[in-house]
Amino acid sequence: MIKQIIGGKTVKTVYADMSAADLAVLQPLMEGKLEIYDKKFEGGTATSVPTEMNYIRFSVGKKISKNVTMSASVSVPHIKQGKSFADCKAIVIGAFDCGFESDAKCDYSNLIGSLSAKE
Repeated sequence: MIKQIIGGKTVKTVYADMSAADLAVLQPLMEGKLEIYDKKFEGGTATSVPTEMNYIRFSVGKKISKNVTMSASVSVPHIKQGKSFADCKAIVIGAFDCGFESDAKCDYSNLIGSLSAKE
């Protein structure tokens, strides 16, 4: 994977299934700063695109002290049909980090928005 950064902003992330040698050849052709990442894992099961997307967005967080919380939001373009926010909540609480700069696990999750997801 190549992350292309121009003017301090990520312009494009290119998913390239090629060897390290091929990536090295491609780098001089690309503009800006490049960050190269190895693909470690690919998951999920290939299926046909559903007629109705089941989008969900939720936050995860942890109360750090009185009136102070640390949180992050998560967007999933499509969850399996029949799954709901309750299913997501059961999976993420205690498993996801509560923020981008913390290893502390979240202790709550809130639904931000969904499209066609059961709540």
